[in-house]
Amino acid sequence: MPRSHWFLNSTHEFRCALREMRSPDDAILLPLLLAASGHAAGTFVEIGANTGDVGSQTWLLERCFGWRGVLIEGDPETFSQLARTPRNALTRKVHSAVCEEGKRSISMLFDRRCTKGKALCMPRVQCKPLPAIMRDAGFPRVNFLALDVEGAEELVLETVVAEEA
Repeated sequence: MPRSHWFLNSTHEFRCALREMRSPDDAILLPLLLAASGHAAGTFVEIGANTGDVGSQTWLLERCFGWRGVLIEGDPETFSQLARTPRNALTRKVHSAVCEEGKRSISMLFDRRCTKGKALCMPRVQCKPLPAIMRDAGFPRVNFLALDVEGAEELVLETVVAEEA
């Protein structure tokens, strides 16, 4: 097989990929994502970035292949952990939710088991449409969108369609 068809360009990348994989999905998606970026360092947006480490869909791309992008997390407590997670200095960490144009904040449920009352269980979080967040972070276009927002995926994607229409 010609080298150009193999998705890892070096032994270093292979070892790094084995060491840094955070999910079995990484092994499945990696060849496709590297091909989509032309086997160069690409860009990403990860919505529902959590702590930026555990379960991250972009950690491997950043650590082993030089990708950079935007990590978006709405939960204030989780974002404080994300802010402390070491990532590429060029990757932006954004505390926000994604919402339609014209809204400035939304109430979000972060823990379905919460019993502390509506205000504490569903705090208001600042929000913007996804294209605005990406533009403000310096990444108006990306190669990969990772979306994990606990059932609100359609609402997030509608902000992209509305902006593009």
